[in-house]
Amino acid sequence: MNFNIYLFSLLNIFVFILSKQIWKSLTPLVRMGCYLLSVIFIYDWVSIAGNSANIMELPVDWNVSILFIVNRLVLLPLTVVLFLELFLQRQNKSTQIVTWLVGVAVVACLDYSNSWLEIIHYQHWNITRALFLWLCFSIFFYGGYRFFGYLEKKGS
Repeated sequence: MNFNIYLFSLLNIFVFILSKQIWKSLTPLVRMGCYLLSVIFIYDWVSIAGNSANIMELPVDWNVSILFIVNRLVLLPLTVVLFLELFLQRQNKSTQIVTWLVGVAVVACLDYSNSWLEIIHYQHWNITRALFLWLCFSIFFYGGYRFFGYLEKKGS
């Protein structure tokens, strides 16, 4: 169990430092809105999958629960915003699509790594369902980014 804590702590620190280096194209207000939108979606997904649909078993041990919460609060939302930044920095449509698909795959793998390292337990985890979920979320998230950008321009 200590290995999981160290691994995810390093991952959280790495994503946080990397996001500090890459953030250039989003304004702070839009970045914060996108981060909060991703936190809301991820926590809603966990609530629906864990409590209502019985797709996953949430952790019961308190240190594992804290690790799970930090992953859902820091690692996944920052990774999503980080890939949005990378997507927006690309000029060519083909590199944007590749960045978008790589981002979806990375977030799905990070989500599954919680199960692989026995932090949570998925009942019937399927790679195609996970990719479809994060693909739908990324489309929704990009729409949220456009909405926050529109609100910022309208307010100026």
